[in-house]
Amino acid sequence: MKFSFRDSAMITESHPIDWYDGLVSGLIRIRGQSEWFYVSLLAWSMRLEEKVFAVVSVPDKIAQRLSALLSNTAEATREKRWSAIQHEIAGLRAEASGKARLIRCRDFGEPAAAEMEVELDELDLRDQLGQDIQSSLDEMQVKRWFGLDELQPGSGI
Repeated sequence: MKFSFRDSAMITESHPIDWYDGLVSGLIRIRGQSEWFYVSLLAWSMRLEEKVFAVVSVPDKIAQRLSALLSNTAEATREKRWSAIQHEIAGLRAEASGKARLIRCRDFGEPAAAEMEVELDELDLRDQLGQDIQSSLDEMQVKRWFGLDELQPGSGI
């Protein structure tokens, strides 16, 4: 991944999937990149007023299906749509490959205080994608992700 989230203007398009006082998960496009990326909140430290997100490249077929689901906001299909979105995220966890970018920031879209690149299968990251807001607030999750040396402010990429 040849880009940095230290520049807040990197995101050219976004489609939130889950939102709670800021982005929890969603699809984004990044300036200069043709593919879609999935963003997932890993940890939220209320004490530090910062969050750690994972950013992962999305296989084209999954990106197309997720985009179509996110565009269909008809009230009558909300439950069915949410189930289909969750199914696609499960597919993303199974099919995604390569590297992920971890970013530490006050909120997604703001400049990163620190960022690092990891293989998707490092740190059990694949299993963490798409978790709910409660998981990101868990004290063990906060210690785990905020404790990484490479994610200390001023370090990393």
